[in-house]
Amino acid sequence: MAVGYRFLGVVNFVVFLFSLSILVGGIGLSDCDNLVQRPIIAIAAVLMAASLVATAAACFRASRLFWLSLLAMLVLILVLCGLAVFGFVVAGDDYFKWREDRLAGDKNWARTLSCVRRSPECRILQEQDPQSLNDFNDLPITHIQSGCCLPPMECGFVFQSVTLWTSPTNSTMNNADCGTWKNDPSILCYDCQSCKAETVTSIKNDWKETSRSTTISLIYIIVIFAFGGFIFLTGDDPALDKYSY
Repeated sequence: MAVGYRFLGVVNFVVFLFSLSILVGGIGLSDCDNLVQRPIIAIAAVLMAASLVATAAACFRASRLFWLSLLAMLVLILVLCGLAVFGFVVAGDDYFKWREDRLAGDKNWARTLSCVRRSPECRILQEQDPQSLNDFNDLPITHIQSGCCLPPMECGFVFQSVTLWTSPTNSTMNNADCGTWKNDPSILCYDCQSCKAETVTSIKNDWKETSRSTTISLIYIIVIFAFGGFIFLTGDDPALDKYSY
């Protein structure tokens, strides 16, 4: 079966599209911890560039450039596989203490909290403005909103609005977070232990979800990449020798 560079150009363009999906997934990660986000974004961007170069080289039948770009893509795919595995590993239960120290430890919490404060989580919750407790209970609450934007449920605060909760009378508050909560939008429960715990959980889930989506995209990329290479290597197209240099 005669197969030319044009077919490989199409294959590499499909790889570009899947690389784009990985890049979008990396950008969607919480930027409160860049351990996984920055490498995924950087490598996906370079993989996109390499796939475009390979596509152009295939279309113009520049064989040396084509094979160099394929080699670069292969290395990048392997690195992305390693990152995806790493994301799954650090999101596991065995690394709970490590995650907690990295994100909410004494040396790192100020930086993480600054990022949480800049995020739109609490503002989005306030803009929904539920008129009753039933409406509030129907809202999809994220981990960060639960831990940082609202008083702990066990404290028994009475709902008036998202921005106003009244302290229950004659309540014995054993949770220190109950006294830390303030209705002031600049304070809320940012200094609560629940904010630390839910932030760590949120970022862990981001790592896991991004690793999952990256793995799925990589499976497609590897299958397409291998299929294209197999067809190209087993094909017989004299035109390739004529136009290669």
